[in-house]
Amino acid sequence: MILGIIAAGAVVAAGSNDQSGNIANSKLYLSVATGALLINDFNKISDTITDIERVKLFPKNHLYTNFQVPPGLVSKKWILIQHPNGLGIKDFVFTLNVDKKPGKFSVAL
Repeated sequence: MILGIIAAGAVVAAGSNDQSGNIANSKLYLSVATGALLINDFNKISDTITDIERVKLFPKNHLYTNFQVPPGLVSKKWILIQHPNGLGIKDFVFTLNVDKKPGKFSVAL
């Protein structure tokens, strides 16, 4: 917004100097207005790129997203385990933080 005000002021000043016959100052003010508008456009493009970069990498229901389960309730998550053909998996061991303390769990498959 400030850059827009600077550009508008520079355009008004350029018009005023042009009418009084001072072409050099008029060109200077037009250069200031052009620079302010270019910086404003660059900032908008930069903000858009930053917004794109901040997009969540995983959907809300993905296993990697942070989640909390209130006491007495459950949450269902699916885990896909890829393994080579012919290799059998007998159990799945994982670490889970419970009350901020890590616990090791094992699930027979």
